[in-house]
Formats: sequence, structure tokens, C-alpha cells
Amino acid sequence: MLSLLVTHDDIAQAQAQLHATMETLFPDRHRPDADFPFHHDGRFWYSASHSAADDGTVTRHINEFGTVANGLRPPAIVEINVADRGRNNQIGGFFARDVADGTVYLMHSGSLNPGGYAFRDWLGPERLPAFDGSHEPRFGYVVLAVNTPTSGRSLVWYLERVEAYRRGLTNGEPRVQGRGFRPYFEEPRGWRVAHGPGVVEYRSRHGEVVHALQRWREKQPMSPGCRIVKDEFIDLGVANARDSLLELYEVKTSSARSDIYSAIGQLMIHSPARCRRIMVFPGDPPLPSEVGAALRRLEIDVLKFKLDDERAYID
Repeated sequence: MLSLLVTHDDIAQAQAQLHATMETLFPDRHRPDADFPFHHDGRFWYSASHSAADDGTVTRHINEFGTVANGLRPPAIVEINVADRGRNNQIGGFFARDVADGTVYLMHSGSLNPGGYAFRDWLGPERLPAFDGSHEPRFGYVVLAVNTPTSGRSLVWYLERVEAYRRGLTNGEPRVQGRGFRPYFEEPRGWRVAHGPGVVEYRSRHGEVVHALQRWREKQPMSPGCRIVKDEFIDLGVANARDSLLELYEVKTSSARSDIYSAIGQLMIHSPARCRRIMVFPGDPPLPSEVGAALRRLEIDVLKFKLDDERAYID
């Protein structure tokens, strides 16, 4: 469970830990002028400042993140600002502590400018509640743990998602994908955030499996005019020249029943009539016999993959 930080001292300590962690993660410091120094790792940059409340606004810690271009700092792609005390749902950032192990996280509401909460709709429902004991929980996405050495893995994942979303903006409005599929693109890989009994980081292999699936499928026969496609809603597909799906693949890195049910639902929702549906699961353990029978009735095929320490491959 996450506890929302609301006292001035707790928030100040969390902000100081965040700044120290960012100096470690982004070791290069650049000072184009005295007012706007920033830290970077050659790909992303971070800058921290503090706003005074003399204009009647809420005093806040300002945390800006962006991408580095030619060694320079372009405008931020996301600001994750935190009120310096109390709870303020009008400000997009907040700190929360995992009561199980004491880890403190920087959280984000999912609101971006422009677009507001359209980014949250695009990113998905993986928000976590943080409780303060007197209000309804505040929900947010985990950006990074401010006091652990693996923080950069989840931070980069979140910044990559912001960057990908902004690339999809047209005239300030999110571009609706509909069924206008994109050519295959690689998913971010590496460390992600998982939400179990506590909030922990884990090494996500999903992107590796999808990439192995793409390599395997492109070696198989394909009708003229067809191509391998992907979008924010499907793991992999094969579409014809009219953008109609002929094959749809759903990858799960576990054969737990909840993942099986989720895969069935996603395949049925996103596949048109006369589309071949393929569920991609680990080779071990085998699927229960009643599940196999149900998949045959639903005309869903099963493709298996294997993982070793270095790679994923289709079995």
C-alpha cells in the first residue's frame, strides 16, 4: 500500500532524495546560464527549481524532464511538480511511500499539456492509489523510486512513453490510431514497474518476446501486399493492403489464468471476422487441458516461446 506524503518535512526530504538520485542517474551537469542549469545522460535531461507563493499560488517543487538535442536542452516534455505541503490534486505530481519497505516514489497524475488527461487514456490504467487517511486515495503512475539504485529504469520507461505520445500529437490533439496500423516498432525493454503486494521493479521480458515473435513471423511465408503491424492496442499483427488484420498475436509472459483470460479478451475484441487469432505463451508450464479445449472452440491457436538469460525465441 502507498501512503501519500503530505507534511512539509516529508515532501522536502523526498525532493532532496529525488535531486540526489537524479544527479547520480544523470551525471553530466550543464549550465548554459545561471538560471537554468540541468543534469543529463546524453539522452534525457532533468532540472529542479522551486516556485515561491508570493503571487498567491501554491508553493511547489518543480521537476522538469526532457530530451537532449545536440547537447542542448529543448523545452521540457513533462513537468512533474509537487506541492511543498498538503494534498493538492490540481498539481500533477506527488510523493508516496510504500508502507511495506519504505521506498518513496515520485508519482504523476498522467496530465500533460497540451492534451490534459488524454495521455492517461493513451497510457492505460496502471495507476496506483496513495492514501492519506482522510480523503479518497489519489491515483498516479509510478515515475521512479527516489531512493533506490534502479530508479533510472522505470524513469526511462515513463519518459519514453511521454516522448512516444508527443510524437503522436497532431495540431495539439492526440492522433487516434483507429485501425490505421503502424509498421512494426520495438517496445521499450528492460526494467519496468510491477504492482504486487508492494511496488517493485522487475525485468520485463514482454518487449523481448514481441521482438522475437516479429523476427520469427517475418521469416514465414506472407501473401503479397501484407505486412507486419502494431499499435498501442495489439502486440503484433499481419495486415493486408487495406489495413485489415489477417493475423493477430497476443503475448503473455505468464500462463496464469488471469493472463489467459486477459489474452482471450484482447484477441476477441481486437480481431475482425476471418482473422486468425494466436495466443503466445511460455512453453512451460503447459496450459490446463480445459483451457486448451476452450481455445479450440474459440478458434484461437497457441504459439510458445522460450527465454534464457540473453534472449527470447519462438519454440
